[in-house]
Amino acid sequence: MRPSKALPILALAASTAVSSVSAQICGLDICVYINENADTIRFRMETTASRGWMGFGINTAGGTGMNGAEVFCAEKNADGTVSVSHRYASSQATPQIISGSSLTIVPNATSTANQKFVATFDRAKTSTSSQIATLSTSAAQGVIFAWGSGGLADHGSNHFASQATLLAPSNAYSSSSSSTGPSQSIPTDSTSANDAAQASDRLRVAHGLLMFIAWCILAPAGIFVSRYMKVSLGVWWFRFHIALTGVGVGALTIVAFILSLYVTPSSRHFSVADPVSGSHRVLGLIVVILTVFQVVIGIVIDRLFKPERKGTPWHDKAHWWLGRLSLLAAIANTYVGILYYDNTYGSLTKSTTTGLYAALSILVALVAVVFGVFEYRVGATKHVEEVKLNH
Repeated sequence: MRPSKALPILALAASTAVSSVSAQICGLDICVYINENADTIRFRMETTASRGWMGFGINTAGGTGMNGAEVFCAEKNADGTVSVSHRYASSQATPQIISGSSLTIVPNATSTANQKFVATFDRAKTSTSSQIATLSTSAAQGVIFAWGSGGLADHGSNHFASQATLLAPSNAYSSSSSSTGPSQSIPTDSTSANDAAQASDRLRVAHGLLMFIAWCILAPAGIFVSRYMKVSLGVWWFRFHIALTGVGVGALTIVAFILSLYVTPSSRHFSVADPVSGSHRVLGLIVVILTVFQVVIGIVIDRLFKPERKGTPWHDKAHWWLGRLSLLAAIANTYVGILYYDNTYGSLTKSTTTGLYAALSILVALVAVVFGVFEYRVGATKHVEEVKLNH
């Protein structure tokens, strides 16, 4: 969430903060309460008084990140007022003001007093705009949080993404204009929420790392050995091939797949609503299915091998081409995975994202050159004397 220095959309004088109940949706040290009324949705955003601005967003495309998020930015002004702007994030860039949208401030529930920075406002319950989210009473939706210490500016690393059932009764708040202060203090940081988010993020990184090792290193090595090293390695080519692909690629792919299921809400396991995340899930599922099938067909091919055979049977050729298809799909999905992670969780700097793309491209190019050289100089090798290897 990278808001610009745009003019405030709503401004009001600081006033007495109001009481709130204990239920809330929290990320970083921002907590949000949501009430559903007849024609409006009321939002109450709270954070510590030291923050210069805070932002809260709701993903409108079924994802959990910044891309496609309706965003509310609240900023403290120099004269003691608070400004709230209604925005839409179409990319990892400054969310733009939503044209024609209006928010209604709740003056007696917005302030920078009592060691808290609070902004309360209403927006229409329904809208025909694709930039405004429809909140659910039962399904988890992607939410994002961000803050800065000065005026509206790039949040840097101060951002957080999660999911929440926004209109669940437990997320509502109560208020009283006669209250002299908040009945509940907001913690300086949501430790448990951040710890959980960091743990999930580590699992996502582990998923990506396992798939990278499996498909960008082990799979090409396994294919290389089986195609070019039969003569030079003798009986060992098959053993290396099994170790690299059947055990290495197969095991790492299954573990990575389980991790992806674990860190993704069950309602979104196979969701394709968002083009990027949907593409990643579809390609990933294809790769997992092909991996399992390739391991099974590899075992069958080994059992059907006949030293006296005169040609290459169809099932061997199917194994070759399915392996190549799996490799291409997995490499393509690695690129999509980097884009998905950056779009959804926004925790990569531009230079890091560029570096990952560059490193992956260099590795892919290197593998392609090595295969090209060996294809030209060595060509595909066959079983030595077509004798079944003793393995």
